[in-house]
Amino acid sequence: MSDSKTDGPGALPVLRPLNVPWMLSPSGPGLKATCVEEPWACQVTAYALFGPLAETYLKDEDAEDPGYHLIRVEFIRSGWSRFSPIFAERDPIQRAQYDWSQVPFRGPVDMTTDGRGEYTRAWMANGACPDSGAYEVLESAWAREPRVARFGLRHFILVGHDAYVEVLAMDWKWSLASRE
Repeated sequence: MSDSKTDGPGALPVLRPLNVPWMLSPSGPGLKATCVEEPWACQVTAYALFGPLAETYLKDEDAEDPGYHLIRVEFIRSGWSRFSPIFAERDPIQRAQYDWSQVPFRGPVDMTTDGRGEYTRAWMANGACPDSGAYEVLESAWAREPRVARFGLRHFILVGHDAYVEVLAMDWKWSLASRE
């Protein structure tokens, strides 16, 4: 039995992981969203684990938490956002509401117990975390609402430890943020 329903009436919105070299930290709070009216922008900061790519991205780091760094995701021309508490401890964004067929491994993997190393190998091979906790929502009902659809915005979700943020925006980019 499939965990997706992608055709016909009642089709679920599809989650597609963003192509990033990090994973939002599932083990600690710190997700912060700042949205401004002009120039219609939203910025999210959070701690991220760079896992097997830490040496590539965090070369000169002398951090107390090796492999982790504060990142900033900037949403360009964002008009709507919402910040919500997690749905449940093991189900932060209510899995049954989405088609997860494009998300390898279907959920966070404990890097210390990735015994076969499949997750780490996929992360290294693709240069991107297989399930970063940052997604684009395809076939989003929110993005298709009449008052929203005219702007051609895309729906994004970033999942933290105790909360998640959803943003409708034209595009996004990420960068390392200075530690606060």
